[in-house]
Amino acid sequence: MKRSISISSLILLLALLAGCTNIPAAVEPPAAAPASGQASVVLTDQAGQEVTIAQPVRRIVSSYGMASLYVYSVGAGDRLVAATFLMSKDAQIKAHLGQLSSAAAGLPDPGGQQDANVEEIAKLDPDLILISSRAAGQETLQALGVPIIRYEGETMARLKEALTITGQALGPEAAARAAQLTAYMDERLAAIKAVSDQTPADQRKRVFISGTSPLKTAGKDMLQSEMVALAGGVNVAEEISGYWTEVNLEQVTKWDPEVIFTVPYKGASVEAILESPEWANISAVKNKQVFMLPKYLGPWDTPIPEAVLGIEWMASRLFPDTPLHDGCEARTTDFYQRFYDLAIPAEDAAALCR
Repeated sequence: MKRSISISSLILLLALLAGCTNIPAAVEPPAAAPASGQASVVLTDQAGQEVTIAQPVRRIVSSYGMASLYVYSVGAGDRLVAATFLMSKDAQIKAHLGQLSSAAAGLPDPGGQQDANVEEIAKLDPDLILISSRAAGQETLQALGVPIIRYEGETMARLKEALTITGQALGPEAAARAAQLTAYMDERLAAIKAVSDQTPADQRKRVFISGTSPLKTAGKDMLQSEMVALAGGVNVAEEISGYWTEVNLEQVTKWDPEVIFTVPYKGASVEAILESPEWANISAVKNKQVFMLPKYLGPWDTPIPEAVLGIEWMASRLFPDTPLHDGCEARTTDFYQRFYDLAIPAEDAAALCR
């Protein structure tokens, strides 16, 4: 639906807003009436905001890397006119995005959580904007009068909710795809639980999640901690509140993890742990049970659809002599084909499951 306000007027309004020193609290603008013959969808986003979205949505701007993949996974990637992707400067991920869609890797980047380019977003005349609930400058974005969905997906339940919301916003076909994806997640998590439940709780393996530096770890409020639990392990740092937290080696030694998972970004390294004399007496290092999580369209330890693959991958390391360790390549290939319409090469599937 075309808006009567001109782009130049929007930019002038944004400049005036930027010059104000006392910006009032955000007020949700009234929903625009749908055009003749169109329906509208009313939903509540993950920030608790009610959003009215005229249908159909044809032009989407995503300044939240996770949401960009939500859109592709529900079959609406061709409606993105600008998108931020996780680790988009990573050569491997950039190449995979090119396989996903000839347009994906070349889409304009509207900026991310802290630096969305509102003037450029306005010029794209979007029908819908997708952002993080923690994004800066939300009041300025709201001034565009475009529906905004805010996401906050730091648990698997919230990830599934995010997918459902995305599907609802983008029409019946997208909603059906989202339902299929969340059902698949539930199915695979149940299969993992059926295996892990055979191991008593007091015999579950102790896991340390190593972040962008070896001693930075994920506390109980992070998705990575829940992923370990769903995979059948015990996060040794589960008593730590908050997000990434620096701990000392003495504490890690006391925890003595049996398995260490490292993240696949920002310089994290398996070798930095395995080859360090300071880590040599830790069980996971002595037994060479230090693994880096995979990445493909994004890192498998983040709140994107691939998180379910990340949980299954973790479980295959925690329970190597079970069916969870078999069929990884086939399941991974099926996942990308089914939910991204992406035929990944056999060698890529093998590398992800290695």
